[in-house]
Amino acid sequence: MSIFVPPEMIEEIVAGVNYLKALVNRCYRLDPMLVEEFGESLTEILCRRYTRHWYPEKPMKGQAFRCIRINQHQKDESILESCALCGITYADLALPKELTLWIDPYEVCCRLREYSHPYTVASFDPRDNRTMSTSLESEIPTASLDSGIECTSPSSSFASSIGDVGEDMDSGVDSSAEELTHLYSHQTAWTPGGICQTPTTRPLYKTSSPLWIPTWRAADYMYNAVSGTTGCSYIP
Repeated sequence: MSIFVPPEMIEEIVAGVNYLKALVNRCYRLDPMLVEEFGESLTEILCRRYTRHWYPEKPMKGQAFRCIRINQHQKDESILESCALCGITYADLALPKELTLWIDPYEVCCRLREYSHPYTVASFDPRDNRTMSTSLESEIPTASLDSGIECTSPSSSFASSIGDVGEDMDSGVDSSAEELTHLYSHQTAWTPGGICQTPTTRPLYKTSSPLWIPTWRAADYMYNAVSGTTGCSYIP
């Protein structure tokens, strides 16, 4: 059966999956081809999961349902399903022990650790006219698109810290939120909307619980890049 997938939903999902792939790649445990296969599988699973739970006119609606949440008590079912389809275990991913990823209309945000601050992974302009439709029966953009994070080699200090902090057999590397945030703060999470992941203090949507979402608009980034006030670099 054909399932209609809004094009903007695919772009947000691809941005979120690319970020998860970058977290997986940081430890070099899996073959890159396996990581790509995992990303493509997860992209399709999330497209099916979010269908009928995507409200561009009310981005906060359905946020709890779409949230990808990992902690000591739970693992996201979509990630587990993707692992099973790809023949890998959850432990192979070596994801942080505590991670929350919100994939919402126009914005993708992440929080490392339960009580740390969320930050923007990708943001899209609500005024963009993304009118083309697609179906899961046709070829859809996958997480292998060159639109996510450039996963560069970790610094030597970060790599050595992995052995210092130890690992959890169920939840991956127990890297601190500060280490992971620092590692990715110098990388660029450019998406089809062209937004850097670096967080600011200006919210795109103002809401109470469960999330305050910061944003970083493309125009602001380009101004700061030209003036030399940011450590990010554009990835064509």
